Amino acid sequence: MPKLSLDLRQLQIFLYVAEHKNLRRAASLLGITPSAVSQAVTALESELATTLLQRDCRPLTLTEAGRRLYQDGSSLLAAADSLRRRVCSDGLQYRSLRLGLGESTASTIAPWLIKRLYERVAELTVFSELTKPLVQRLENGTVDVIVCAGPQLDDAKWQRQEAYREDFLLVTARSIAVPKTLEDLRTLAQSHPLIGYNDESADQVRVNRFLSAKRVVPQKRLSVSSSYGLVGLISQCSGFGVLPATDIWCGRQFLFDVNVAAIPDPEPFLRSMWVVGKGQEESAQLDLVLTQTREVLRDYMLDELKRVNLHLEDHIRIP
Repeated sequence: MPKLSLDLRQLQIFLYVAEHKNLRRAASLLGITPSAVSQAVTALESELATTLLQRDCRPLTLTEAGRRLYQDGSSLLAAADSLRRRVCSDGLQYRSLRLGLGESTASTIAPWLIKRLYERVAELTVFSELTKPLVQRLENGTVDVIVCAGPQLDDAKWQRQEAYREDFLLVTARSIAVPKTLEDLRTLAQSHPLIGYNDESADQVRVNRFLSAKRVVPQKRLSVSSSYGLVGLISQCSGFGVLPATDIWCGRQFLFDVNVAAIPDPEPFLRSMWVVGKGQEESAQLDLVLTQTREVLRDYMLDELKRVNLHLEDHIRIP
């Protein structure tokens, strides 16, 4: 059996030295003495039978061997930490999860959701894209579960659950009177730009179909690909938009400059957010993502919506 000759603690100390190019700085960050740092690096060099640092120059410089160890050592420590977590933690439910998040989810609940999943999965990889490429990833097997709006995946090979739904709302620049009727909205569309997502967005495709069905024909359009800027653009460009409640929250720093109101139409216009997996083998992972998505909405997102004081929380429905 070959000898395992790499001490992970010594490797960690070396990586700190390589990163900061100073023994004393590394010692301070690690909470040990400079002498202990020096001894650990020397012992590692002895174990590997090579020189890792050129000590006769300031700042410290890595040798070629030191550069190779610095490049690959971090991933080795990360793998070791992942192994430790899998072996020692009772809280880990799964070895790995490849998660896809739609742009709206990534812009809203993602930090809370990812943290919750990180505590339960040993190896977590997250992709953030629009719905269409996420579905393609699900098709080709490069993600296990996706969270996004509107994938009508009714084939038996798909497993899907509705995580939550929310109302689309009308957002107008503060200088514009809020339309009270559909006729008012049609008139508004003749003089002010529709500001929304580009046509690669599943949400915008639905909004365009809705407006067309209601005979609302905007004379000008401004399209972007990110939730973050939409409310600000509506305020700055004297326009209007049709957005789900959580997407409005994304532009909360501009909310004092816009009006938010129900769409003047008796028919509900909703967005469903789905958690989708490819087959039965992903059902347990899907259940985990579904549960955590709903929990972070209740634990964090609803309070965030309340803070903007526009009753946005009233437009979220969690099963």
